[in-house]
Amino acid sequence: MEVVLNEMKIKYEDGKLWKLRETKTKPSYWVELKGCVKKDGYRQVGINYKLYKYHRVVYFLHNQKWKIHDSCRNNSIDHIDQDKLNNNIENLRVVTNQQNQWNRDVKGYCFDKARGKYKARIGVDGEQKYLGYFKSEQAAGAAYLDAKGSLHQILP
Repeated sequence: MEVVLNEMKIKYEDGKLWKLRETKTKPSYWVELKGCVKKDGYRQVGINYKLYKYHRVVYFLHNQKWKIHDSCRNNSIDHIDQDKLNNNIENLRVVTNQQNQWNRDVKGYCFDKARGKYKARIGVDGEQKYLGYFKSEQAAGAAYLDAKGSLHQILP
């Protein structure tokens, strides 16, 4: 499948992004868009002097009605397996920014020195929901994972 993005013809084939290099003197040919991995762990590519996250381009190629330039909080692309370099289309989905945060590895608890117990909490709709205080780290972690299972569901 081929599309035009930022006035350049691109395609996704064999798990790689390609751009069409057109010249006046030789026949046109396809060049792999490798890009580079940034400090945040995401691969980034340049398409006609504009930078794009690799996973957003892959998703766009497979879903051309999706608005790749829409950077609102309801238009994030999530890596389901949390591997920022696994850009297979089966591993990508559109989510809200909040849902994208749910798919991170966090403990969900901390030690409260004043009480001498572990405090568990979880973020929901921009607010912290306190799950309670626990004598053990394992109990606080279990409470967080239980709440995460019911409150942080991303439905297809």
